[in-house]
Amino acid sequence: MAGIKDIKFLTKPLGYNVGGPIDIMGSQYESGILDTPADRSDVKDQTKKFSMPKAPGDKFVRQVANLVIGKNPAVKIGRALFTEYGDDVARLGKQYKDDIFNAVFSKIDDIDFKTPQELAKTFVEMGVNKIPENVMKGQYWKNALTSLGKIANKKTTNNIASQNYKSLSKEAMSESGTKTASSMPIESIRLAQSTGVQTKRLANIDEYSKLRDNMLKNNLTFEEAIVEAAGKELKRSTKNYQIVGKFYRTADEMKKVDPDLHNFFQNQVKAYQIGNEVGGKFKKVRFGTKEYETARKELAKKLNIDIKDIDRAHSIMQSRLAKLSKLVDNKTITMEQYNRLAKPQYFLLNADNLKHVGLENKLDELLQRKKILVDTKKFASARNVQKGIDEVVEDMNKLGVESELFDPVKKLIKVFGRRPETVELYKKAKEIGIKKKDGGIVGISHLTRPL
Repeated sequence: MAGIKDIKFLTKPLGYNVGGPIDIMGSQYESGILDTPADRSDVKDQTKKFSMPKAPGDKFVRQVANLVIGKNPAVKIGRALFTEYGDDVARLGKQYKDDIFNAVFSKIDDIDFKTPQELAKTFVEMGVNKIPENVMKGQYWKNALTSLGKIANKKTTNNIASQNYKSLSKEAMSESGTKTASSMPIESIRLAQSTGVQTKRLANIDEYSKLRDNMLKNNLTFEEAIVEAAGKELKRSTKNYQIVGKFYRTADEMKKVDPDLHNFFQNQVKAYQIGNEVGGKFKKVRFGTKEYETARKELAKKLNIDIKDIDRAHSIMQSRLAKLSKLVDNKTITMEQYNRLAKPQYFLLNADNLKHVGLENKLDELLQRKKILVDTKKFASARNVQKGIDEVVEDMNKLGVESELFDPVKKLIKVFGRRPETVELYKKAKEIGIKKKDGGIVGISHLTRPL
């Protein structure tokens, strides 16, 4: 599991916050944008909301991201940046465009469906994107918005940022359609309504209700429930659509019909996104201390296998470190605890490390689910979820893997599972047929001394 170096660039936990009308704002068509002294009096200070590791361009990226996230007008953002960076604004914006995109759209709690358009306007004000000739006033940012869509489709783009951008863009289109429909004559609206579409949406909501019941009864994750309903293993792209895309196509209607059902699945989508984030800005420390790396070499030597078959195992996945940053800020956990969890703690064979990821994802989702049920005083359901938590921990003990996660009910970091003994790794290596470097496996008598 990958990881991150420094608490400085961690942000709030991931989550969506959407709503509000679309605001078509002016830009360079407004007179006096760059001809008057910069007025920063109404530019909100958001510097505490997002920070990144110190490196060339990071200050610039942080400033742009915080100003956009803070919902400052694009014109004001442009003025503020030109005051500090002068003619370098456009050059820096083009150079760090992808980084700004990732920084803005990884912040699920602080963005909504207007954010894609506002970032596009900001890029125009910065000179990153040009205004097309003969464009209608009010549509000057369209080309910039198209370029954001291209960034979202890049393989190198942060996975969560990409998904958030696409979801918010769809919501913006939906909101725009709602506004247009509201201005139509009532006869036209009635004529355009489709009973079949409405029936289909209600049927989908009913399916989600049954899905929730199954998840709560059998302590299934969203992913497990989707696969069980399909009756077969699904491709990752199909899972992403069934879990993320399909939910957001139904979310608005579900929120009106059954707000509790909407809130339940919104939380499940967040948990799925966190558990499946495998890159981006949140990176753990890959290598351990000198003593840890020496011990890894010694273990490979004892097992007489290639060192690449021994994974550096962290007690927490990289994407969950972002959630812990807020706990450090709130003094719920210490900086020392965070720094320790950012480093690899023990060793696993490659195959066991992959199983560890799946178990930790389920465990964290069940812990969050229990907290929500306890807060809403659904104690019978919470007790049933605890049974599911105990079952996952039992599987971790059997496998010999350990995770340290924040228990939101107990409000502390807890250790779940256990670390494997050296002898266990030897037996597993022999069972799965990992070959000795010069043919064969070393005898078990050589594995009795601790690391």
